Amino acid sequence: MTIAAIVIIGLVGLPMNPPMVARVMRTAGDGLMVNTVHTAVVTFGVVVGSSVGGLAISAGYGLLSPLWLGFLLALLGLVSLLPYLKRSEKKISSSVG
Repeated sequence: MTIAAIVIIGLVGLPMNPPMVARVMRTAGDGLMVNTVHTAVVTFGVVVGSSVGGLAISAGYGLLSPLWLGFLLALLGLVSLLPYLKRSEKKISSSVG
């Protein structure tokens, strides 16, 4: 399961970095601080995710617990996109009609 998760993250997660940066720059502008803050937030996410995964292992939930925590955090990230998607749908429907 771990090898499959690493392969999937490598194939899906890594290629998502340039589109994420482009989206942030399109939304907030192209200033230096925008890219710096975005990179800092991504790095902070790596630190928090690694720490929570280590805590889960230390708490006795097993070596697969970080994978499940990562899955849950990824779902939370997808849910956070729902307001953006709904706003985009409204813009599309208002420009069509």
